[in-house]
Amino acid sequence: MRRRITLLVPAVLFVTLVLGVDAHASRSPTRQEAREIRQDAPLYLEGHGWRVSGIRVSTVSNQYAKAAVQQGRGGPAGEMILRLRHGIWHEAFLGTNEFCSAPVPKRVLNDLGFRC
Repeated sequence: MRRRITLLVPAVLFVTLVLGVDAHASRSPTRQEAREIRQDAPLYLEGHGWRVSGIRVSTVSNQYAKAAVQQGRGGPAGEMILRLRHGIWHEAFLGTNEFCSAPVPKRVLNDLGFRC
């Protein structure tokens, strides 16, 4: 048993270093955050029928979050980066690429999974 643990520890350390697991990682939103984001995000989207899903909140700064948005089943879709100001989640960026150009701190973008 001890031999298995001795072999397992270096293997886990190796995988962690090779994959570059971040010390920080975004988190799932609280119920209130999710409700607020689902309510506020569509304010910046044209038309009706938008679904907001895949919400993650930054652990670097809980003032930032990301969410996947899609209109209907086959309609337009993208990723939205939101910033919490004065109790309202505001759009900081909306698109399908060039996330690193968003006016958001790079540490936050990396924490939300954009790897800038």
